[in-house]
Order: sequence, then C-alpha cells, then structure tokens
Amino acid sequence: ILAQAIWARVCLPPQVPADPRPRVSRSPLTAMKVDVVVNKKTVSMDMAGTAKIGELMKSLNIEEGIDVAKQVLLYDHKQIRMPSYEGGKLVVYDGKNREVSDDKSLTDLKIDGSEPLVCGELQDEWLEDMKWGAFSHTIYEADYLKHREYIVFNAQQQN
Repeated sequence: ILAQAIWARVCLPPQVPADPRPRVSRSPLTAMKVDVVVNKKTVSMDMAGTAKIGELMKSLNIEEGIDVAKQVLLYDHKQIRMPSYEGGKLVVYDGKNREVSDDKSLTDLKIDGSEPLVCGELQDEWLEDMKWGAFSHTIYEADYLKHREYIVFNAQQQN
C-alpha cells in the first residue's frame, strides 16, 4: 500500500483545485443569458455566443435609455467603456492599465453569464492639474493631468 501511495504521488499529475466560480462552457454559437444590474434592477438579456460588448451596450441603451457613450460597465474588477472621444473603441481599465482596442467579444473579456455585470451612467468627466498648496502659493506636482470621472450607479428614477 505504501508503494502504491508513493507511485501515485510520483507518477500522477497533481490535482489542481477547481475555480470557485462556476463557469459555463459554451460553444461560440450558442446563446448566453447576461444579467446586468442597472438602476436598482436586474435586466436579463439573451446574447449570441459571438456577441460583442458594443452589442450588449446597444441592447442596454434600448432597455434603459442610457447612451452607449455614457455607459460604464463593471465586471471582474474592470471598468469597461466605449467613450465617444475614443472613436467607438473599447476602453478597459483595471485600476492600473488602460487598454484601448477595437470592440471585443464577451468571451474575450471572460463574460459568460455566470456573474452579473453592473452598469452605471457617466455624469461628467474632466482633467485636473496635479497640484497642492496653501496661502495662495501653488506647487505643481507633475507635468500631466489627472483624469476624473463622476459616475452614478443605481440611480433613482425620476418621474
């Protein structure tokens, strides 16, 4: 028995623990159900397996009336946008890196319908100087500008 246990440890590949999040394996042609939390409710949308983020955002525009250029999606610790100043390109920001690319499919961003996305509406964005100071003296810290955004999630609907 001891020899069998040693043989199993040496010859068999180690067992890797499974991902705690359930993943739904889908072929690219099958439809998937994507849940989006927006304006204090969950909207379920049936998307094709090859659907892109732009298609999802257009569907949200139809469902909730939020302009595609003002939609901010949160998923897997990433902020996903298609701002108008980027010419219709997809912007994915993970807190450190900002990636601008052509529209990607949902599966490229690991969106498989197992977890909901959260959608907010961009209210305003601006650039501001990196500076500090007191007593009418301003010291500029850097030669670049900081990008600021004001986004509202789960807004109360006005009647």
